[in-house]
Amino acid sequence: MDITADELEKLPYNINCKDFLTEYPTLQKIPEFQNLKEVKNFNSMFRYIVLLYTPNTPLLQISNYDERRQYAIDYSRINKDDLENSSSFTIGYLRFCKNDKWTTLSVYRESKFNLFRRLHGDETRSGERTGAILENIDKLDTRIASLLSDITNDDKRLESKVFESIEEERLQDLRPESRVARILEGKPALAYDIYQKKGRGRPKKNV
Repeated sequence: MDITADELEKLPYNINCKDFLTEYPTLQKIPEFQNLKEVKNFNSMFRYIVLLYTPNTPLLQISNYDERRQYAIDYSRINKDDLENSSSFTIGYLRFCKNDKWTTLSVYRESKFNLFRRLHGDETRSGERTGAILENIDKLDTRIASLLSDITNDDKRLESKVFESIEEERLQDLRPESRVARILEGKPALAYDIYQKKGRGRPKKNV
């Protein structure tokens, strides 16, 4: 299937741009897009990433993921080495484009792990059944899978990278200096305060 020029124009960036960081300086705010002195073919990599991972990219008309990916490779003319080294830039772009969904995915994963901890430690609340916890875990698994598929546009290769990045963010968010910085900025101490307690040390009700 061929994608028309009009359809490609619906992408958030001019896909035929020669220097994306110069044409779109806001991209320089993405941490992964800084310090690129040793990256020779960033524009080809970014073109590939935009084509394949932009929300509602016209390439989604190609139902088969491998064919969709090959189209992006051919159009961007990305070479094999750059393709293998593009994952960190892809993660930066995914976070940048789908911030709300990225945050929601982070919260769902943390909620799931909290439920696992309660189940393992036999920390059920009064009247709460173990089966109810398991049912909530199953519901979170379904929501996590749906969000992950949406965020990565069905790229199974990226799923583990997304989870690794979310875990790195969580650990960074828990560092004392990070929490102090957020407070000084007038923000909550944590980006998503899943550890907030209620009453006599009992955890707040999970989703």
